[in-house]
Amino acid sequence: MNFLIPRLIVGLRSHTSSVSKRKAYGRVVFWQEIRKLLKANWLIVLGFFAALLFGSWMFSLRMHGYWLGLAQGLLALVFTIFLSALLLTYSGAAWKLAGAWGESNTRDVLRVARRKGMIWGWVDTMKFSGTDIDHIVVTKMGLLALDSKWHARELDAATIHRDVKSAKSSAGKLRTALKSRNLRDISIDLPSELPVRPAVVVWGVAEKQLLECEQLHDGVVFIAGKNLRRWVESECSVGPVRRSPGRRLARDLEVLAIQFDDMQKRAAAEERV
Repeated sequence: MNFLIPRLIVGLRSHTSSVSKRKAYGRVVFWQEIRKLLKANWLIVLGFFAALLFGSWMFSLRMHGYWLGLAQGLLALVFTIFLSALLLTYSGAAWKLAGAWGESNTRDVLRVARRKGMIWGWVDTMKFSGTDIDHIVVTKMGLLALDSKWHARELDAATIHRDVKSAKSSAGKLRTALKSRNLRDISIDLPSELPVRPAVVVWGVAEKQLLECEQLHDGVVFIAGKNLRRWVESECSVGPVRRSPGRRLARDLEVLAIQFDDMQKRAAAEERV
């Protein structure tokens, strides 16, 4: 029985290591903006908190028991909602939060697809050369450079043009990353030139336009978030990338993304000095 334990541990490591553990870029930026705003406007926040305490004290003079608790709870709720709306609107973080929701939704779909064997793994948020790729997905067909977009209104020509430009840039950056010295000799089982396909996953109001059928714009496919798993299963289920080298590629891409993060942190630290 004991000889099975090392194999079990190795199996668990190989199963989990191709699942991205990185935080979504939109969520990281959102909390950075919130902390920046709180630091710059701490007097306003302190004033709201003082008003909340004063209101609670006034209620305590006239109410008792459950009614006092209810009044204080409602007061705290009103101030919390008002302060949150002020922060999101003033800082512009509302749009970043919406983007984080889109990335999180895509990540949930990829997690299910990975568990069902539709993809071999993925990496969230690879940042380099002044841009970032939301999701790099390793499939049997090759690689997907996915951009997650949350649109609060229907797609128009300007929005489509902007999203196509972003998706093509992500795919180009990914092709450059594949030529990195750290990824040149990943496996002899992988084809010499892996196909990289750009795609945009749309969430929000604009998703309704894509529910019946995907749209192709200048080589970039636009997919409704709810249809992403079905699309991956139908479009990426056949190809030259086998299970073992595919999962190894996902792990190596994760390591490469961490290396890019470290490079950016060191460059930022040098600029501050």
